[in-house]
Amino acid sequence: MKKYLVAFIIAIMLSAYDSQAKESLDMFSSFMVGLDLPAELSKLEEKGEISAAMAWIEKNDAKKYVVEHERLRRMKRDYKMTAEEMLAKIKLDVPDVTMADLERWTSAGVIMTEPVDGTLCYFRREPSNLWRRCKEAREMKEKVQARKTNVADPAAAENMSRKDCVENIVAGKDLYTRTFKVKHVITIPGGTVPEGEEILCWIPLPQDYRHQTGPSKLVTLPAEHQWDSKSTATMRTMFMTQKSKGDKPTVFKAEYEYSMKPFYPTLDFDKATIDKNDPLYAKYTQAFPPHILVNDEVTKLAKSIVGETTNPLTQALTLWRWMQDNIQYDSEREYSTIPSATRKIMSTRSGDCGIQALMFISMCRSLGIPARWQSGWVTMPGNWNMHDWAEINIQPYGWLPVDPSIGYIKSDNPKVHDFLFGGMEPYRGILNTECAVDFVPPTLHWRSDPVDNQVGEVQWKGGNLFYDQWEYDVTAEEVMK
Repeated sequence: MKKYLVAFIIAIMLSAYDSQAKESLDMFSSFMVGLDLPAELSKLEEKGEISAAMAWIEKNDAKKYVVEHERLRRMKRDYKMTAEEMLAKIKLDVPDVTMADLERWTSAGVIMTEPVDGTLCYFRREPSNLWRRCKEAREMKEKVQARKTNVADPAAAENMSRKDCVENIVAGKDLYTRTFKVKHVITIPGGTVPEGEEILCWIPLPQDYRHQTGPSKLVTLPAEHQWDSKSTATMRTMFMTQKSKGDKPTVFKAEYEYSMKPFYPTLDFDKATIDKNDPLYAKYTQAFPPHILVNDEVTKLAKSIVGETTNPLTQALTLWRWMQDNIQYDSEREYSTIPSATRKIMSTRSGDCGIQALMFISMCRSLGIPARWQSGWVTMPGNWNMHDWAEINIQPYGWLPVDPSIGYIKSDNPKVHDFLFGGMEPYRGILNTECAVDFVPPTLHWRSDPVDNQVGEVQWKGGNLFYDQWEYDVTAEEVMK
């Protein structure tokens, strides 16, 4: 009875916000398809006069362009480091670096910058991309590291753990299920939302999906929550509400377990077909703007890569291999500030895991191969992280995972080398099987991440709370049995 009472109360509360939510979603949709901006506003943005553009919106039509105003605010958050601050950050790894070095790298375009209000500002996640893009900078860093002893490389350790795991899976020695205990905490600092106002929180949950079993042993704070264990929501969430505690922090928490086993199908390329009569075919071979595109530019590139082959599995494998050799991994700015992921990566030939997944999906769909988004976590021992990848639908196998950004696993064994085309190690958490769709129940405002959901969303009737207004802590530890 209590469960149904909670659901009823939540439904009443959401219905009170229904018109506000619909208005917000309408504005969100207009941004997603490419809202035409007034010439004066566009000119300010093109010149990098971000504060002036925000002021123009506030003065002229704050309601109509509320999403664009928030997008610009997020851009300023991503690009706020001066050259002096960037140099100081690089010096943490390379003490001898000079301003002349930074200026040279900036001119060469190997470090991400944007003009903001008359100042060339650096991306807040740099110099991570600098080390990837610039051989000179990378070698300078490696020389410093070589002089240090007993310095562990987390990325190298993760790759070695993955290789060991995959070698055992391919050899048939590792087929057992892993269980993970997750603790997900979201904290809204005191003073963020007026005391007594209702705070709405959506925490992502693992899907029930083929080789993964969704959450069990669920404990939440507050105890009242809404989720459907039989839900088919493609972005599964736990929905909770509680009143703001004013000057004191407001905390949401979800603890649970989920299980995953390795997925490694034996693929016979000669049997690969596409079922065009499948109801999923039409949905997953069409464009889903602005991030999944099926247009002349994407189709031309995809066809030039696959050549004359018509086998859908061979085509997808060829696209995946092309991306390993031609696309650079980069840390990305907030997805909510990127007008089109596929257009961006087509232009720069670089992107993070999600941007690469969206390009792969777009190219597959342009060839008539059903493809979709999948995302969640990587849970390699000692290294939880967010991650995105793709799936393709090939008969007689159904949905097959394809990871464009991690890609090859260094090995002389071709089955290990290409494992992440069609296979998946058990150290993952699958949260989402679609991108850029709303939750159940839907949010009231434009989300912090309108594309994905791996750490949660927080809102109240006064607006969305962006990532700089709350904190999250997620741990996923393997339960040894």
